[in-house]
Amino acid sequence: MTKILSRAFALWLPLLAVLTGVMLFSYWATQQAYRQSANDPQIQMAEDGAAALANGAVPAALVNRNAPLTDLTQSLAPWLAVFDASGTPLESSASLGSAPLALPSGVFDQSTWKTRYAEEGIALTIPPNETRFSWQPSPATRQAVVVVREKNGDFVAAGRSLREVENREATLTHGAALAWGGTALGTFILVVLLLALGWL
Repeated sequence: MTKILSRAFALWLPLLAVLTGVMLFSYWATQQAYRQSANDPQIQMAEDGAAALANGAVPAALVNRNAPLTDLTQSLAPWLAVFDASGTPLESSASLGSAPLALPSGVFDQSTWKTRYAEEGIALTIPPNETRFSWQPSPATRQAVVVVREKNGDFVAAGRSLREVENREATLTHGAALAWGGTALGTFILVVLLLALGWL
């Protein structure tokens, strides 16, 4: 039996390597689909807002002042904000709890922006006047944010909560780990069985 197990292990290792590679790629592709879709509809909101400003709209025209502010610590709703060239808030549909919305100052330094978006292992070509990032303003709050600089210097930012996306990613991770472990064990038992029957 020891000889069978040793031979089974030797035959199973290449199968395990292939299985692991396929599972990792499937996990990565699905996780990236989840994360990148989290930037919708912010891309459209920020780009359309910047285009409106470039065509003569005023910042107040982009935000409905009669609607309640979106509290980033509670709501899943997308939000929109306009900042001047120095990063000072001009208009916003969101708040951070009871505090006004304010993005980190470094966000408005275009020298840090990249035309290739490489967060979490994927590269996408994006417009040079645009950046996309994950922002965690508090321990329990993470946002997917898109910022576009319009031609006159103002910035339009749009974001929404990553809570549901991260819940899906956690479920995916748990399911992928179970599937990998179950399949790995199953293939090893199959190889042992085939050797014991003399079919390998």
